[in-house]
Amino acid sequence: MSAPKSDTSTIEARKNRLLELLSEGKNQTDAAEILRQENYPADLRTVQRDVRSLRGQWGEANMNQYEALREQQLTRITEKWTEIDNDDTMSGAEKHLAWSRWMRLEVDLTGTAAPSKSIVGHVSGPKLDSLYLDIREVLLDLDEENKQEALQVMREFAKQRKKPVVITAKFITEGNNDANFS
Repeated sequence: MSAPKSDTSTIEARKNRLLELLSEGKNQTDAAEILRQENYPADLRTVQRDVRSLRGQWGEANMNQYEALREQQLTRITEKWTEIDNDDTMSGAEKHLAWSRWMRLEVDLTGTAAPSKSIVGHVSGPKLDSLYLDIREVLLDLDEENKQEALQVMREFAKQRKKPVVITAKFITEGNNDANFS
């Protein structure tokens, strides 16, 4: 169940406050938390959606300012990486947790997060056959010429190994009702 929709004046007030927070150097996660504390209906997804809509409204002049802010935040993140790396008081696990947090912020800021949805396709038929998968795995790393050569060798081998087709037919002839011809 989704949250109730905000009215236009609340949305505009939230976006204006978001702009203030971003111009103060807050990242989107911190801005979402501050907005919630100030009783704005805003979670991180709402803030991200607002930022995307604001990008379209800002125009070229404001985009330059936004990009400068974004670069400042990326610089801050880079400095934090160095600070964590040089901190001799932190254990390996503590550094890992700190890196994870800052990496998440960087991924959010740069938009390089992995997709959160996946597309699933179901394939049936010979492509799922284990022999096909084995052959595919063997041929996968070959260049195109060697793939074609390997396929030709397999085709020739298959032709040689095919069993002859035996047709058994029953014919009823005069005087011999059970004659078999092979």
